[in-house]
Amino acid sequence: MTLYRFMSKEEYEQLLAGKVLVNEEDHTREYKTASVGFCFLNINDYSPRQAYEFLRGIVSDYAAVMFEVDEKLLTPSYGVYAYVDKITEYYTTTYSIETFRPIKVSFNFMDRTHAVWHEIAKR
Repeated sequence: MTLYRFMSKEEYEQLLAGKVLVNEEDHTREYKTASVGFCFLNINDYSPRQAYEFLRGIVSDYAAVMFEVDEKLLTPSYGVYAYVDKITEYYTTTYSIETFRPIKVSFNFMDRTHAVWHEIAKR
């Protein structure tokens, strides 16, 4: 399954450094979602540019990273955000490059005509 998530510079650097990332934040307390931890969206549902429009202010905007992920490592969930109805999202409380294989990154995913996606080398 090909998913992506928006991330901060710190999270991106930790991911590439091979760290195991952990996030147990319960988003159900602050947002209309059932997700806990790290949230991901399916690339076939919304492009990162489209998703950022309704997630602006909630997610980091340093980078959008695409991953190949075994569905068994994710929990399907939902979120209700501005300008969209209930959407399907996926979450996990822990991940690393060992379990979620990063395949591409964009630092200008909001550019409507010139967004660039860089391949991430396999490790």
